[in-house]
Amino acid sequence: MHNLLLGILKRHCLDIWGMKSTHPDGDGLEGPVWQQKSTHKKEPTAEEKTRAWQVLREAVESRKLGELYKRQLMWLCAVLNMPWRGTVASLRTRIEGYLKAGKQVNVSPPSVDALQTFPSFASSVQTSSSLVTDTSAHSETMLKPGPRSARRRAMPDEAAKLDFSVPRNSKDLEKALQYVANSDVASLSKLRVGILQRCCQDRGLPYAGPKAVAAAILCGAQAPEATQTADDNGPAVAAKTGRKHPVVLGQGVLHEVNLDMERSVRPSWLGQAPTNLGSTRHGKMSADQWRTTCTVDLVITLVRIWGPKAGRFHDMLDNYMDMVVAVKIAHKRSTSPELAELYYSHMIEYTRGILRLYPGNVIVSDNHLALHLKDLLLQFGPIQAWRAFPFEWLNGILQNVGSNMKLNDIEQTVAQNFVRGCNLRQLVADDKLPKELDPVLKSFEKVFSSDFRGTLLSDMIALGSSSADVPDIKSRQLEPLPSGFAILFGPFSSKFPPRIAFFRDYHMKGLRFSTHSHLPKNSHIVFAESDTESPRAGRIHSIFVDPGDKQVYLVLDVYKTLSAAHVQFDYYRAWPLLAGSLYYDDFELRQALITPSAIVCHAVKTAYIDSQIGKPCVHILPLDRKAGMTSEWVRRRPR
Repeated sequence: MHNLLLGILKRHCLDIWGMKSTHPDGDGLEGPVWQQKSTHKKEPTAEEKTRAWQVLREAVESRKLGELYKRQLMWLCAVLNMPWRGTVASLRTRIEGYLKAGKQVNVSPPSVDALQTFPSFASSVQTSSSLVTDTSAHSETMLKPGPRSARRRAMPDEAAKLDFSVPRNSKDLEKALQYVANSDVASLSKLRVGILQRCCQDRGLPYAGPKAVAAAILCGAQAPEATQTADDNGPAVAAKTGRKHPVVLGQGVLHEVNLDMERSVRPSWLGQAPTNLGSTRHGKMSADQWRTTCTVDLVITLVRIWGPKAGRFHDMLDNYMDMVVAVKIAHKRSTSPELAELYYSHMIEYTRGILRLYPGNVIVSDNHLALHLKDLLLQFGPIQAWRAFPFEWLNGILQNVGSNMKLNDIEQTVAQNFVRGCNLRQLVADDKLPKELDPVLKSFEKVFSSDFRGTLLSDMIALGSSSADVPDIKSRQLEPLPSGFAILFGPFSSKFPPRIAFFRDYHMKGLRFSTHSHLPKNSHIVFAESDTESPRAGRIHSIFVDPGDKQVYLVLDVYKTLSAAHVQFDYYRAWPLLAGSLYYDDFELRQALITPSAIVCHAVKTAYIDSQIGKPCVHILPLDRKAGMTSEWVRRRPR
């Protein structure tokens, strides 16, 4: 539970991507995020960067890396395209390995253009002219020493040698020229922003990000005036020299997530993610909220906005879906050697992907432990039997109990609050209370009622009876068989008696299925009339029971599938049972008649508009947490 939900999912959103509703959107390559109030994460000054670069050049012989602060080591690792997270010892080890590999260190520090990928770097790196304008003042500037170094002065002649106008890696510039000559847009777009800016400057072309657009302009695949259009490689990336650093889940992406949440209709048992994601106002998110956010809300939005894209955002989406697939497989209520192997293959692919796509990140203990979950699934079975989620839920309740730092009295406080709560609930449940207290009772239920939705309710349902609940039928509930049944279902309708009983709800394994006219949120389902038939999406129109054999039937309005001309714009079909599919916002002329055994699961319905399709559509996301899963269901689009 903690390893996958509060470890893998939470870390991917907060640490690897970044999630802030007030920051601009980025591509995950923004480099270290400096915090001015932190000692170790404070951005190095220009003097500290110059000193760090000098030590790097001298470290081959003098081993002076121990003189540098952690922030200087982080800066060097980021500049050298190496992971910049970790302890001081690990950062030194990476730099030493870089030097031992025989890689050449440029004489000059990186230029301002070459550091555009790191927004906080570009704002503080000075040009060579500013360093030598007043040599007497510069000679009096003290370079801040490291933990074990003595104070040293920067000599004017040393400062005069620094040239920040040359790209830090001439090989990258040579590669860029070769890619432009070969019209290789994909490879050119993977180079740093500073290299692309230098190429545009040499050709007299204006640079306007993102990198994919600039690469297309350099290769002649796109006209320069097209740079004024919207971003074709993902969410709009704001200028990286602003005060707020870009994050992947920034203002633009989270705005789309909130819009999809407002447009979606979801079952009543599914937990709700915070509506103000990326803000500190919603407080600490629970494990179940992270599960809903990452496996439902972000899947709906990211596939929609990143699915049509190519290049980096295509790879980021594939990597993210590897994580979602692994988490969903691990939380299935049934497992098998095939599922365990499928989980491991997606988790190892996800782990390799984060190292490839996000060079500043390193493997942490959660990634290592997640790879061992395959053995636990084979030895102990589904995780519901040994993850102890109810105890974790109870720990969350205990954490909110006010102790006033008197831990010795916590047992008495919990016991008193429990007794008071029981007495108050018993008083509220009394039918003899005056009607004048009805508004108070509604407020009481709203504030103090527990939220059992999500993982807790799902586990409680799994422990219930596997048989369906057949409603009791009374004679006054019988109604004449509608005449339209003979037209809709043909000869099959002749098996029904003249009078049947209609119901608004049907309960099966603790889940509530309702007609759309009664409760729309519980009416959208995914069903399969046979084992060989592909699942389809429908909406419950009516529920009735045959009083003779007590068989329950559901009449469904079946959503129309996309035509062959429009199915290419359904990017969700790359992961059919995990990301869902698109349907026209219309129904087939012929309704479907099924029994409860044909129901696969509830579904989340979201309104979807695509200008390429030209018709209103809906996205149906299955919420299958009980059935098995094979590699056929989690196939992906070709990389």
